[in-house]
Amino acid sequence: MTTPPAHEPPPTYTAPPQPRALLVLSLMLLIGLVLVAVALFADVAQISTPPTFTPPRPTNTPDVGAGIGVIPISPPLELTDYTFTRDDDSAFALHDLRGKYALLYFGYVNCPDYCPLTMDKFTVVKSRLGSRANQFNFVLVSVDPGRDTLQDIRAYLDRYDPSFIGLRLDNVTDIVDLSNEMGLYVNVPTDDGSSPNHAGHIMPGMSGASNLPTPIVPIQIESGYMVDHSSYAYLIDPQGRLRALFPFTLTADVMFDEIERVLTLDG
Repeated sequence: MTTPPAHEPPPTYTAPPQPRALLVLSLMLLIGLVLVAVALFADVAQISTPPTFTPPRPTNTPDVGAGIGVIPISPPLELTDYTFTRDDDSAFALHDLRGKYALLYFGYVNCPDYCPLTMDKFTVVKSRLGSRANQFNFVLVSVDPGRDTLQDIRAYLDRYDPSFIGLRLDNVTDIVDLSNEMGLYVNVPTDDGSSPNHAGHIMPGMSGASNLPTPIVPIQIESGYMVDHSSYAYLIDPQGRLRALFPFTLTADVMFDEIERVLTLDG
């Protein structure tokens, strides 16, 4: 008996792609190529462009009035007539500065940085004033009466200009009152390193605590202590009124420009 041949399936037929299908495939291929190109370009740009770097701010860097410009006092502030001891051991009151402008700074002889730099600025301002410098007094008030002898204060100022005036306020109560009035902060550590002698820090002519920064951080050193104090310079007019505060960050040129503005305003 003969076996019939196996039935073979009919051959499959694939229809050729239609024009619309070809268009869709072409668009998909084009989009894929574009995405690949964009990714490659981004990688190259990232490699060729160095990342920006912001150095961290050291934690022990004082915030010396960063970002603060000249602080004008308007209306001018009438100051209490405190009495100091001058470097020649004579009594010296604030009213003794009247008749001239005064550029005044609170510091101390052993200050390693802000005080000498401020005295340098005072010498620059005086030089730029030229013949008008005789209308000004340049004054350093010691905030460290326990260590700063009158002789030390005089010798310290002579390094910058013999005409600079050195004063010392010995009464702690007066230091606190003056600090509150002029927006000054002072803190003299005791022998054991503690810091009990806080003076006020209030914006001149205003009540309540000031938002101004306290520029200097107290640091204990082997040879002694450093005084914690704000580092503003003060412009006082011939009538004994406070006209402006200069944060430490300002250059001598900026200070001079403000002084010129006040001189012009006063005629």
